Amino acid sequence: MVHRPASEPLSWIAPEVERVLAGARLACERASAHNDPAALRQARAALHETRGVLIVAGLEGFADYVDLLGRALEKISARPDPDPEALQRLYRAAVAAENYFLELIHAGRDQPLRLRRHYLELAALAGDSTAAESDLFQFEVSIQPQPQPVVSDEARIRAALLRRFEQGLVGWLKPADEREAVASLTPIREALAGLLKLDAGRPLEPLWLAALAYADALREGRLARDEASKRILHDLHRTMRHAGKFSRPPRRLLQALTHPVAQLEPHSRAQQLLHEHWRLAEALEDQDLPLPELPLRAQLDALAEGLDRLAEHWERLTQAPVFHLGSFSQDLDAVRRLAQPLGRKSIEQAIEALAALVQWMEDHPNDSMAAQAQLELARTLLVLSA
Repeated sequence: MVHRPASEPLSWIAPEVERVLAGARLACERASAHNDPAALRQARAALHETRGVLIVAGLEGFADYVDLLGRALEKISARPDPDPEALQRLYRAAVAAENYFLELIHAGRDQPLRLRRHYLELAALAGDSTAAESDLFQFEVSIQPQPQPVVSDEARIRAALLRRFEQGLVGWLKPADEREAVASLTPIREALAGLLKLDAGRPLEPLWLAALAYADALREGRLARDEASKRILHDLHRTMRHAGKFSRPPRRLLQALTHPVAQLEPHSRAQQLLHEHWRLAEALEDQDLPLPELPLRAQLDALAEGLDRLAEHWERLTQAPVFHLGSFSQDLDAVRRLAQPLGRKSIEQAIEALAALVQWMEDHPNDSMAAQAQLELARTLLVLSA
């Protein structure tokens, strides 16, 4: 399912992270208007420190995005005459980061795949050819490693499986034709299945399971034989050669293997296990939910000011000798217009509750229930202001 970070550490870091992200957005604004590379470098330094804080709070995908934003800022700041379009892309990416974090604080749902378009644009600006959409994919690995006895003659078995994988890898990277490329996946799968059995209950078991599901998708023709697949299998081979050094699966490699499988209907047994136990379909929820293109902070501040004015208006009404709503409905409409672009149902529902109460009070000015309606209106205003 979509990651929900713990609320307590999130509340601790929120003010500082908000400040840093707002600073990055403002630095991009200044750089666009006045070619201010110093502002970009200063924002880069703050973002670098913020990355560690986000990781501690369990927001690893968003931390990767913030890190790449900082590296792109640094790269652009080093150019004597930055391209205006590049500065605009930086600005949009900074706005997206700030808006994403504000929504995360509000809803408690962490789906960094919503940032994938900006992430890939930042990768191009930063000159990072290794960045991929899968870097932002978050899921829960259900396999918990358990102590396992050493298998007799394990080193010989592992070396044989490595040679079998390498035999297939050569055919995949440099096949004579497409038929040979597909045939090369057979020794690759055999090696992965052997490693999965050998490392059952050990830290790398999830990696071999994900790799087997990925190889199945390649053999089925549902994933392309492209540069991305070549790089993934190359990285898998490197990990296989140094498997003893890993206390856990390399995070980015596990993401690169699992993310494409998550987007496919499971066919093979390995794919079914991944989907069932790692809940991959749920991990993709909300990935296409759009982010606002304008800075949310300015809109939220304007809404807060409107709510304060509305509360003050209500206070004056309740203290007047004769209760008369006057222009309160118009002030409420102004707040509704400010809230609409935010798309937050809780705020919209509270405003509609206010509007219904105001309408009832206008229609029944002398009703005995008027006092209770006034109390409900005051309570709703307090909820909105909070």
